[in-house]
Amino acid sequence: MRKGRWRWCLLCGTLAAMMSLGACAKEDEVIATQEQTTAPETSAAVTTEAPATEAPTEAPTTEPTAAKEVMTFSLEAVPNAPNCFRTELDGVPEHVFVTSEYCFAESGKYVLCMDKGLAIPGDFAKNLDMIIEEIERQIGVGFQPDPSKSDVVDMSFFYNDFNPWEGLDLGGRFPIFLMTERYGERIVSGSTENSSMLGIAELSSDESWDAFVKASIEMDGEVPTRKDHLDYFEPAHELTHVLSLQYCPQSTIFSEGLAVVYESLVIDALAERSPAFVETKLKYKKPVFSVGEAVNADNAERIFCSDYSQNDFEHRLAPYGYGMALCTYLRQNYGDGFFKQFADVVNADPAIDRDEFYPLSARFDNIMEHYAADLKTAFGEDIFTKFGTWCVENGMIQE
Repeated sequence: MRKGRWRWCLLCGTLAAMMSLGACAKEDEVIATQEQTTAPETSAAVTTEAPATEAPTEAPTTEPTAAKEVMTFSLEAVPNAPNCFRTELDGVPEHVFVTSEYCFAESGKYVLCMDKGLAIPGDFAKNLDMIIEEIERQIGVGFQPDPSKSDVVDMSFFYNDFNPWEGLDLGGRFPIFLMTERYGERIVSGSTENSSMLGIAELSSDESWDAFVKASIEMDGEVPTRKDHLDYFEPAHELTHVLSLQYCPQSTIFSEGLAVVYESLVIDALAERSPAFVETKLKYKKPVFSVGEAVNADNAERIFCSDYSQNDFEHRLAPYGYGMALCTYLRQNYGDGFFKQFADVVNADPAIDRDEFYPLSARFDNIMEHYAADLKTAFGEDIFTKFGTWCVENGMIQE
């Protein structure tokens, strides 16, 4: 593990504090490094290996397709946002757009805010749309733009007091920030109910990636690795956070578990419909989540109430492991409707204060007791006993 990665988790937490929301940062993924004018940039064509052209059946495979071509952006100045430019991706998977300016592309539910030094496939926004629609379908909630939320998140913390998207009107949609490295450190993806921050290494331009590698070697002597494919698990995970957190407040265990379970379900479903997700599915390596203490019928509720808020760095991924097991159990026994079934109880509980639902809150322990009680209300008083027994019987999170 590289030096500085844990520090950037803290920085993502700082971003959450700046937005007064509970951030959810995905720790198990290694993620990316990094004058007004409307004149487009020009670049030479390059050749890479592309995803398969055919949608998978029972055993999807990948095949190289036509060479990818670097395209030019059409940039439009925006009067109220002087530091960035409006642009549009053309939806063609073989096309790559390299960002030389801070820019943004608009969709019906989000605004894609793009850092400099990114290499964006032409179908990236279209694939994000598919991911969001599939999350909505599977967990049973939909996103509706809120006109009262129009201001973009202040990102100056990450840009030396400079906010590239200052003044940008979101029109009620949520922003998705695509970021390269900051000061030679990797960006750890994180999300709140109102925004998502993604740092995906394979979206960095070659120039940006080379600069990050050089900084990494100078700082700690390690040479970071770069995936040879675009991993859509990262946005599937983070966008599950955004859409589900908009519907109800969640503990770390429940939020991360929900995102881990549905990132796989979403990619599996999309790989059957679009070749863009085939390589992502085939090359995914499931991480191992160590919980530190084996979960059973006697301790399941206690651990749930602790939310691993006092966990050490060695077991920082424990919420993912416990949450994945819990959400897998609930889905197996109550179907995809389990999320709304639980969320509706949580939303009706006056003791669940969204603004104080974080580990350092003075009311956190009390809120977690109510949160556990809400789980019992939704699924029965013996839900923790049943879940802990199921964990032991199925060898789930036992180490």
